[in-house]
Amino acid sequence: MAIPTPASSSPSGVAVYGGFAGTESTLAERDWRDHRAILSGDFDGDDQTDAAGVTEDCADVVGTNSRHVVQTRDVDSTTLIDGFTITAGAADTNGGGWLNVGGDPILTNLRFQGNCATSAAGRSTTRTAAQPSPTACSAAMPLKRAVAPSATPPWTPSRSLQP
Repeated sequence: MAIPTPASSSPSGVAVYGGFAGTESTLAERDWRDHRAILSGDFDGDDQTDAAGVTEDCADVVGTNSRHVVQTRDVDSTTLIDGFTITAGAADTNGGGWLNVGGDPILTNLRFQGNCATSAAGRSTTRTAAQPSPTACSAAMPLKRAVAPSATPPWTPSRSLQP
């Protein structure tokens, strides 16, 4: 069961960073790969997860989950989301992990894993022809299978469900 309220929503001009151990004194000291910050849409805490709390596959999503774990709407490129694993979104259409509507946020160092949607399970952007696309750096694309940009990609795909 999915509910319409996103777990997180970000306005323009906000930078949100994950990947901290809690001992850093500067942003440059964080390590988002070793210190995973997880944004989960699993409201009931009943999804099957790995030891870190990440739902690994869409089939592991059960109970009540957010339709979109992160949602941005009409934000500009001063909005930055960096260093998170986004998991357990269950959209009935697009963007289980992240839904961007008419905005241009910067996404970097993100993992989209175990999100569900009929298409674009990891992330989805809705925009008019005049609006720019989000800038993604080292972020997962909404793929049905992994297409690695290097030998060791920093992301894993979410799965889209076919009607």
